[in-house]
Amino acid sequence: MAQIGPNEFKNGITIQYEHRLCTILEFQHVKMQMRAPTIKTRLRDIKTGQVLEINFRQGDKFEQVYMETRKMQFMYATDDSLVFLDLKDYEEKNVPKTLAGEAANFIPESAEISVNFLEGNPLTVELPAAMTLTIKASEAGVKGDRVSGATKLATLETGHQLQVPVFIQPGDRIRVDTRSGEYIGKE
Repeated sequence: MAQIGPNEFKNGITIQYEHRLCTILEFQHVKMQMRAPTIKTRLRDIKTGQVLEINFRQGDKFEQVYMETRKMQFMYATDDSLVFLDLKDYEEKNVPKTLAGEAANFIPESAEISVNFLEGNPLTVELPAAMTLTIKASEAGVKGDRVSGATKLATLETGHQLQVPVFIQPGDRIRVDTRSGEYIGKE
């Protein structure tokens, strides 16, 4: 791994900071009169997703981490892992469900997903911010229950349940926010 200083920061690179892998979201050089220049940064901890705002000095050094991102096709889920087909070498790879978190509930079969690897081991699963999914089943809407904002429980093709507006029917395609698990809109 290469050593880099704050002067070499670029958005999107990954560094090791205090025994954590962090991706640089933003950085800005700040010069104040009579003080040493600093670099204000916003970092995202890869494991937890937490965003950190840290100021660095010019002389600080960090290990730059090189991750490999592979496009993989989701095949199926087991109790504790997600099974993907690597589209590069067509091998099955088991990825722990914990790397995807709650977003694992919104991965339909055959979806192409980006998986980041560090030294051959899966590190993170990156889903798009929103996925289009089909409603498999939903409760029947009660006649006259057309109050603004009324919702009912529906089951997605992935088996996950969420609240949707009462006008959504089985077979409809909807957009779901993979970060919050909320209904966004009908396709």
